[in-house]
Amino acid sequence: MKPFQFRLARLAAVREIEERIALGDWARAEAEVQTARRAEEAVEGEIADSRKRQLAELARGAIDPARVLLDQESVDVLSTELRRRRERTRSLAFQAAELRQAWTQRRSSRRALEVLEERDRTAHTATENQAQQVEMDETAALRWLNGKSVREALRESALATDDRNRTSDSSEDSFA
Repeated sequence: MKPFQFRLARLAAVREIEERIALGDWARAEAEVQTARRAEEAVEGEIADSRKRQLAELARGAIDPARVLLDQESVDVLSTELRRRRERTRSLAFQAAELRQAWTQRRSSRRALEVLEERDRTAHTATENQAQQVEMDETAALRWLNGKSVREALRESALATDDRNRTSDSSEDSFA
């Protein structure tokens, strides 16, 4: 019997490549999201530092209005930057979620082909096993028949010999 050959092997290989590409795209998108989040955290840290400086100046009591206005302007610019970065992070996270969904679909498609291949392999193995069993049954039947012929011939020869022995025994009895 022919060895197992999955009829959709090329398609399965293509699906596996597509899945790897989709996984790579998703991983890159997630890396971008993490980079954007770190950038957000950096801006939040700058805003916190600026506010701490303002509070420290207020605590000292020596308030320089120009310095306070400069710090407040810096906080306003950083807050605008933070809003922009958060929007960018949300957009990247949405794109990453879409890419994850695409990867999930590719993985599902590949797994469906794996299940189909396994089912075909099981059917092929069952057919192969059945063919081997038929061949073994035929061989056993031929051996049995050949053995039976030999046994029957031996039995007939033994019976004939017994008959001859009985006949010769009975003829000897009639002479005596």
